[in-house]
Amino acid sequence: MSTPVTDIDKLVQHYKKICKVPCKILDMREKTGSMPHCPMASNPCCGCRDYLLSNALLSERFGGSYVFFCHGAFIFWASPIVMDAKVTHIVLVGPVRVISSEEIAEELAKWQPMPGKKLLGKIRHVTSVDTDTVHSMSEILRMCASWASGFQEYLMTDSQHMFGEQSDLFSAIERLKQQKQMPLYSLEDELNLKEGIIHHDSKQAQASLETLLGIIFCSCRNNSQELRDRLQETITLMARAALTGNADEDSVWELTERSYRSLFLSIDSTHVFGRMCTLLRHFLALVPEHGLQYHKSTKDAIAYGCRHYMKRITLQDVAGEANMCVSLFCRTFMNDTGKTWVAWLTQFRIEKAKSLLRTTNSSLMVIAEATGFPDQCYFSRVFRKEEGLSPSVYKKNLSRYPSDTKEIH
Repeated sequence: MSTPVTDIDKLVQHYKKICKVPCKILDMREKTGSMPHCPMASNPCCGCRDYLLSNALLSERFGGSYVFFCHGAFIFWASPIVMDAKVTHIVLVGPVRVISSEEIAEELAKWQPMPGKKLLGKIRHVTSVDTDTVHSMSEILRMCASWASGFQEYLMTDSQHMFGEQSDLFSAIERLKQQKQMPLYSLEDELNLKEGIIHHDSKQAQASLETLLGIIFCSCRNNSQELRDRLQETITLMARAALTGNADEDSVWELTERSYRSLFLSIDSTHVFGRMCTLLRHFLALVPEHGLQYHKSTKDAIAYGCRHYMKRITLQDVAGEANMCVSLFCRTFMNDTGKTWVAWLTQFRIEKAKSLLRTTNSSLMVIAEATGFPDQCYFSRVFRKEEGLSPSVYKKNLSRYPSDTKEIH
C-alpha cells in the first residue's frame, strides 16, 4: 500500500528536528522538490544539483542507503522511497562536514571566488559531525524510508537475525564435516526447502537451507564464481517455491531481482550466507500462511520420487508409499498438482538429467541410467519431447553459449 506524500513530509520534518541537519524530498515522478546545493554558492549551481541527483539515485542500488562526498568535500546521504516497485521519492540529507573548516575552505577556494574569511565563516555554519554519527543517521534514514515505502517490519530487522543465522550456519558446517564423506549436494534438503516454503513451514525451510548453504560453503569457498552461481540457483529455487505456494508473482520477481543485484556486494562470505537466510524469511512472508495445501499422500509421493527417481518406480510402488489404492492416489495427485504422477516424475527426471548434462561429462547412457530411464534411446526420445531438442544438442549448446543457455534450478 502506498504511503501518502504527507506522511513522507512528516518523516522529513521529524528527521530534521531530531538530527538537526538539512533534509530534502526529491519527487522523482514530477521531478520537483528543491535541490540542496553548495552552501557557499549565492545561486543554485546546475552542476552541483545534477551531481547530487545522480548520487542520490544510487541509494536504491546500494541497499537503500548511500553516503557520498560532494565536490566541495561536504557529505550527503540519501535513501529511496519505493511505491509499487518504483522509486517515487528520494530523501536527501546534507550537507554536513566531517573534516575541518580549513580543509574544506582549501577545496572550495579552487573554484569559489569568495574572500577567505567570508568563505570560512560560511563553512563554519555547516553542521559538523563525526563519521560514526553520519553512519548512524544514514541507517536511521534507511529505516524511516523503508517504513515510508510500506515495507513490512521484517525488512527492517534483518541485522537482528544475522548473528544467529551465521551461528546456525557454522553449526551445520560442523555437522557436515563430521560425516565420513562430504556430500556434493542434498536432494532431500532441496525438496524439504521447497516444501517448507510452499507450505509456509519456516522451521523445515530454515533447517534445509542451512544444510544446503553449508554444503555450498564447504565446496565453493575457494571459488567465488562457483559460489555466486550456486547461491543464485538457490535463490531461484526459493523464488519458484514461493510462486508454487501462491505468492504474488510481481512481489516474488521483484524480490528475486533485487537479491541478484545486492546479495554479492559483501566480500565476507559468511555475511552473504546470513543474507540468504534473511532472503528465505522474505520469501516465506510472501507466501500466504495457508500455503499450498497438498494431501499427505501427495507429499509422501513427491518425497518418495525425489529419493528414488533413479530407480524404476511403478504406480503400485508410489501408491503403496502413500497408503492408497492406485486409482484414488492418481485422482488425489492430479487434483493437488495438476499433473499425473508419471508426468511429474518424468519432468523431475529430465531436470536431473539436465543438471548432469551441465555439470558432468558423463555419457548419455550413464545419465539415462542415473536418472531412472531404462535405456539411452528412450531417454533421448523423452528428452526431445520435453525440451524440443536432443540431449546431445542441449549439451553442445551449453558449451557454445554457456552464459545464455545456463538454466537455474
